[in-house]
Amino acid sequence: MALVIDREKFDKELSQGLEVECGIRLLEIEEEQDKGSRYRLKTNQGDIWADIVMGADGPRSRVKKFIDSKGNNSNGCDGSDGPGPGETNFYKGVQYRIKLEDLEGEVFSREMTRVYMREGIPFFVWIIPEGDGIIRLGVIAENRRRELERVIEEEGIKGEIIDRLAGIIPLGLCQSVYKKVVVVGDAARQVKPLTGGGIYYGMKAAEILVECIQEGMLAEYDKRWKSKFGREIKFGLWARKVYERLNKGEYELEN
Repeated sequence: MALVIDREKFDKELSQGLEVECGIRLLEIEEEQDKGSRYRLKTNQGDIWADIVMGADGPRSRVKKFIDSKGNNSNGCDGSDGPGPGETNFYKGVQYRIKLEDLEGEVFSREMTRVYMREGIPFFVWIIPEGDGIIRLGVIAENRRRELERVIEEEGIKGEIIDRLAGIIPLGLCQSVYKKVVVVGDAARQVKPLTGGGIYYGMKAAEILVECIQEGMLAEYDKRWKSKFGREIKFGLWARKVYERLNKGEYELEN
């Protein structure tokens, strides 16, 4: 069974009770030792001082870059035959929302989500019905738009593209805390290597982070979340490497 959520509404619900300021872009983080290890966040709209910095700023996280700059990547990082220690592999994804012209055919059933693999694509193709004749069609691939257009042609999909969404999926396992600076979600590479999904890991890691803050043990955050699902990520990285090599025909089978 597949459940489809409205991500925009989901994100708005998560932000309830928060003071959200748009248009502020983080440029740099400086640690001020003479101020009791407070942090100066330099932004495009001036400086912000913080005692704790939590970065949920996505795959290209500037907060993670600050953590990396402190040389902590040798502590607790493991590429598991995927990315090297402290490294990340980035995958490109794209999704179209399409208002279909023709609702006939099993492939576009309102009750059925289709997910399948195809040659040359490291992940999979997904076709998800929303209802009212709208589907979500997506793919994760190096040449993502070209591959998606190929799927549209092969599936005989005709309709109006009403929305386009592109993104980057980071895979790896790296240090996620330095003193009182932490990352969570995609910024911490809390992503399932076999599916590219990150909502579950990110939410569970956020719960662990809250516990660590309440207990005054922020340094334990990295160890705790990795003890919960770090092994799953390691196995997923290994399995993804094997799958991609098989997909490229790099393994030879002997009788």
